[in-house]
Amino acid sequence: MVMKHKIEKIIEHEDGRVFTVSRGSVPLVDLPQEAIDHLVAQGMDRAQAENLKTTGVSIRIMRAPHMETDVPVDDATKAMIDCIKDKK
Repeated sequence: MVMKHKIEKIIEHEDGRVFTVSRGSVPLVDLPQEAIDHLVAQGMDRAQAENLKTTGVSIRIMRAPHMETDVPVDDATKAMIDCIKDKK
């Protein structure tokens, strides 16, 4: 399975380093037993509570040297970087 992260934010430090903050979803997982018991205590049918799935979120912060000004990149990459920076 390939997990894709969507860039949500670009952080540029004064020293020229660039970081990307991205978010992605993790596969569906069963609820923990405590959560199931709580839902049942609140009146939900046990079978329904046990069949609920939850989606987690993965957040990743990575250095993006290809976005730093001192690293040469081709025109297509530069255009894509400028497009991402314009959206932040």
